[in-house]
Amino acid sequence: MSTQQARNIVNNQIDNLITRAKTEIKNEGKKKIAELKAQIPTPQTIKEKLKAEINADSCSEKGKEKFMKIYNELNDLLTGINNVIGGALEKVEGLEASIKPIMEESGPVGQMKSMAEFLNNILQPLNIIILAAPVLLAANSGPTSSGAVTDQVTDKRNKAHSKVKEYMALILCVPLIILYYVNEANKVFIPINLAKSKLTFIDTEVKKLLMYLNNLLLEFEANCAQFEIDNNNGGIIVIPPDEPTPLEVYLSNLQQQYDDLYNYLKSEGHDKAIERIYTVKLAIDGFERDYYTSHKVIDL
Repeated sequence: MSTQQARNIVNNQIDNLITRAKTEIKNEGKKKIAELKAQIPTPQTIKEKLKAEINADSCSEKGKEKFMKIYNELNDLLTGINNVIGGALEKVEGLEASIKPIMEESGPVGQMKSMAEFLNNILQPLNIIILAAPVLLAANSGPTSSGAVTDQVTDKRNKAHSKVKEYMALILCVPLIILYYVNEANKVFIPINLAKSKLTFIDTEVKKLLMYLNNLLLEFEANCAQFEIDNNNGGIIVIPPDEPTPLEVYLSNLQQQYDDLYNYLKSEGHDKAIERIYTVKLAIDGFERDYYTSHKVIDL
């Protein structure tokens, strides 16, 4: 039974996991990373595509639509790449999390070690049965001996012999099995860690490009706004300093939501929280949350 349990752990939880990790890391490996990098435009390409001379044509409704069409194409491209990278990173990090327990000799490997320790502890009682058998057989000899007792003692001795041989073999094999699979896990961890590093780098670069793209949009809008003010025959429209802008209103609402959630978590006895940071963008009906940039654990 113990040998079969050990075999099940090795086949279903260790060997199968390492084999799957080897296959999946190949799918997320060099070829996919190279394909993703080839799709990423350079900052110079983005700037060239969005290059616009600020004048009446470029700042007209038609001119703005033309600019936004190019902007949206670039934004969709980078967002799509960012989503693919996010999915690949999630998968690679999942492989890393599944392989690490084997490397650290915990998880299924820890179960194997615990099983070997348990079997080692019950060898002593089994050996006592084997050693006691001759004494019991001798005591059961002579005119008053019982065949049933002799058969029972012999059967228990033979079963104990069998179990001792099985358990000893398993106890001796477990360290070798662990050593082999820890080495295999270390081998597969190398390409996993390499892929994670490369994907993380690409992810950071794409996020930078998205911020750069958003900055070019804001710059274009600001320049057109200034152009319209400079060429406004009716005079310059000045927003009163005490009147909040739409962006200020949006950020104020976000701050209120943040404070409400912060105070709620604190009132519930939580002492930690994850703070996620997003960019915001100008949409048709106002400002809205754009793409995720980073996160950190904060104390409440």
